[in-house]
Amino acid sequence: MLTFIFILNAESTCSIRKRMVRVRIPREISIMLKREKVLDDVARLAGGAVGIASDLKTQISEMIRTQIDAKAQDLDLVPREDFEKLELMLIEARKAQEELGKRVSALEGKK
Repeated sequence: MLTFIFILNAESTCSIRKRMVRVRIPREISIMLKREKVLDDVARLAGGAVGIASDLKTQISEMIRTQIDAKAQDLDLVPREDFEKLELMLIEARKAQEELGKRVSALEGKK
């Protein structure tokens, strides 16, 4: 059985007196209070675990991204923008080559 001590102020005409009152709580209620405390602790731990898992996920994804960037630098890969620019230049060069080929064949046909 739990015992709580409350300090109550009792006002009198001359002064304020403090007196202690003991309150006894039945065992069933004390067990319920302990269970609630345990459940609160478990909920607090679960909330902390979710936060830790979220932080861990962020750190792992950053580490993986760093490793991939390092490997890409080691392989001397070209950035996508540069590749697309080069691809457009190649398409234009092929068109110009085809036009020059047609002009050469037309000039050879005139002779």
